[in-house]
Amino acid sequence: MAQKHITKLNLYSVDPNKCVANANNTKYHIKPGTRLLKKFKGNEHVVTVIAPDQFEYSGTTYKSLSAIATLICGHKVSGYDFFGFNNKK
Repeated sequence: MAQKHITKLNLYSVDPNKCVANANNTKYHIKPGTRLLKKFKGNEHVVTVIAPDQFEYSGTTYKSLSAIATLICGHKVSGYDFFGFNNKK
């Protein structure tokens, strides 16, 4: 098992761009133009997806949903969890 991790790390050290590309991948593919609505503590929050890693909230552009969720909650939280992408219900 450890050998598999070493091989992957070596691959990224040879081509760092693959590491960056892998870090930006997400299993959620949200189309640009999609609006995410979230009610939190009686307030409704609207986020618009601009690009795969660009989100607009209250006139400001953010690189992640987590940054927006943290701003809304006041503490660090997963943006995908906060906006309900990981709900199994």
